Amino acid sequence: MTDIQAWPFLVGCNQYLDYRTIVAPSFMCESKTSSLLAKAAGGDLTEIGTAYYREIHNSKVGDLTLVFRVIEATSENTGLEGQGVLKDSFGREIDLIEGIVFKGLQPDVVVTQKNIEEIHQEIIVHYQDFWNTTTSHPAIAVETLTWIEDNHLNNSLKYIKLKNCDLDVRHQKSIENSSQLNQSKLWESLSTKNYDGEITSVVYVPDQESIIYRYERTVMIANWRKQQSKKLFLKRKLTADSPTPVSISQNGRFVATAIIDQGDRNLLKIWDINNIWNSKEDIISPIVDFESSSLGIIGSNIFGRIHAVTFSPDNTIIVSAGAEKTIFLWDVSGSGELGRLYGHSSTVRTIAISPDGKLMASGDDHGDLKIWNWQTRQEIDQINIRLPVRTLAFSPDSKTFVSGGDDCSVKLWDSYTRKEITTLAQHLESINTVIFSPDGQIIASGSDDCTIKLWDVYRRKEISVLKGHKEAVTSVSFSSDGRTLVSGSKDKTIRLWERSSV
Repeated sequence: MTDIQAWPFLVGCNQYLDYRTIVAPSFMCESKTSSLLAKAAGGDLTEIGTAYYREIHNSKVGDLTLVFRVIEATSENTGLEGQGVLKDSFGREIDLIEGIVFKGLQPDVVVTQKNIEEIHQEIIVHYQDFWNTTTSHPAIAVETLTWIEDNHLNNSLKYIKLKNCDLDVRHQKSIENSSQLNQSKLWESLSTKNYDGEITSVVYVPDQESIIYRYERTVMIANWRKQQSKKLFLKRKLTADSPTPVSISQNGRFVATAIIDQGDRNLLKIWDINNIWNSKEDIISPIVDFESSSLGIIGSNIFGRIHAVTFSPDNTIIVSAGAEKTIFLWDVSGSGELGRLYGHSSTVRTIAISPDGKLMASGDDHGDLKIWNWQTRQEIDQINIRLPVRTLAFSPDSKTFVSGGDDCSVKLWDSYTRKEITTLAQHLESINTVIFSPDGQIIASGSDDCTIKLWDVYRRKEISVLKGHKEAVTSVSFSSDGRTLVSGSKDKTIRLWERSSV
């Protein structure tokens, strides 16, 4: 019989908040290290009789050992009202990660199914209190368990051993400093192309070397390596023009933008990229052209201008918004309008939909940033940044999104709590464009101050400033492999920036 120091812990989410540490040992709460449990504990559902085993080395509070299970949060095992597995507000099933924290490394520690069940009964009351919480709070501190180990028990759990988590501060700092030093040298100017008008949008075609760009009322696709290009639309400049950014569907098949044409009407045009290079036409015709009675509901003249266009993650719906303060949904196949979303009180400048298809974000001239449940089309939150929001982008994993605008700051937000995670830093002037790299590790931002800034998302630090444009940077886009960045500017140039092999 051996006495061991042990504490229960619980990690989970509720109907409003994403996964976090809910219950933690008192010594971890006092040292503000309880969030470590949410990072270190997790995995697939465990079967009865099994548990995960993980050692944490060199943490701020010393070496630790975790033994835990992952189970479904049901109305029966939580004591909460409902039937079956509990779900969050987006319809996702909720898991509970519950177990024991041991001080020191305990490779021979014995934990039984009975031990785990007793801990569940002790901490589930804290989950019940947490269930209706809508704002973040520190983890609930619990004292040590009365724990007596018996190494001769026959019903000990079978362990699934996870890779050790090493938190050596000096080692991590060395890696961090080295990485930051190298990152600053990673990006260099590759080439510059000059055009006849201010570049308003440029974007890489997914899984291709091609880019699609727009200046004034000209829309082009180009593969510079193969020295190929095609015109999608070509008309003379209008005095009251309002060039809409180009948007490409996630499957890389469709491209869309809004054009002022036919008696000063707003036309929403969609092209099939698969048909472009095989076409013998000088100018490629769109496959869908919402106009006349269809687009009349948006209106004509400057008061009906479309400022933002994006595709749904399943590539079936195109979303447009602008001066009419209303968000419109359209069928990509061409059958027409699918619906409208109301709520903005000023011109909508930007819209973005999370890759997992759960959320949509939209920003307007009054500084209102609205969050919508994309599945129900209902507004679920609103944030006011006071100054116009001009650009939004979701991370590839949909867990965060980034905003930029006239407050000159790049802000990172938690998608599900809608709380600001951090203000990464500021440009000297308004921000026109933000985007995540395909791996989600870097954010690029372009500004009226003529620079592009690159931010390390994990460390939340600026890693590079790309200089070369002579006027405002209006658009940036990463290639599919994340090694090349393309940028467009009001200086009538498009620049390629390459990540070196240093």
